[in-house]
Amino acid sequence: MRSVLLLGGVDATTNRRYLDAVTGRGLTPLVVDTRTGNWPGGVPSAPLEAIRITEIADQAATWSGRHTIAGVWAPDPHYTDAAAVVADLLGLPSPGLRAAAACHHPHLRRRYLPEWSPVDPPAGPAYAVESLSVQGVVRRVDVFDPEVTAGDRRLLVAAHRTVLARITFGTGAIRAAYRQEPGRVPALTALAVQATERPGAEDEVIGLCLGVPSLTG
Repeated sequence: MRSVLLLGGVDATTNRRYLDAVTGRGLTPLVVDTRTGNWPGGVPSAPLEAIRITEIADQAATWSGRHTIAGVWAPDPHYTDAAAVVADLLGLPSPGLRAAAACHHPHLRRRYLPEWSPVDPPAGPAYAVESLSVQGVVRRVDVFDPEVTAGDRRLLVAAHRTVLARITFGTGAIRAAYRQEPGRVPALTALAVQATERPGAEDEVIGLCLGVPSLTG
């Protein structure tokens, strides 16, 4: 039975779209979360008292004896490290261990990206940047601000591509926040392995974690 392991944030009331994206592909969702109250019936699930990577890896190994786990995705960014470790252990597409560490831990982000992550970022405008990558190739970058100038947009996209290269981002979706004074190099203030805000993003990231991307736009 082919399955997708979903780590965190998949309760039926707020993130049912992830479950639908999995079942819509004829796959079985396997859910790991510290929350249990809203899980839909019939979905194999494993409750946790806390997010512990070793326990999640052990649960994935147990399930892999009964299911063919074809992908792993963490709708909740708190599970970013665990998702990267499980993907690494099972040989599945993912952003990679280095990228997961840089995204999940702000202190490590500054270590990996010292020139892009100042402790005191500039006071310029804040911009949200999102991108999708497949095996290290950036397939799409979006800057969300209708008032950003064409020149500053180019600087943001170039900075974001450099950031992805520095953390060797593999396959997946990522959201970043930058501050930028006009005409200056942007400063990175936040980074997360997370689905974009675009319609249909849930199906896109499930496709990415399966290694069969169907990117739109």
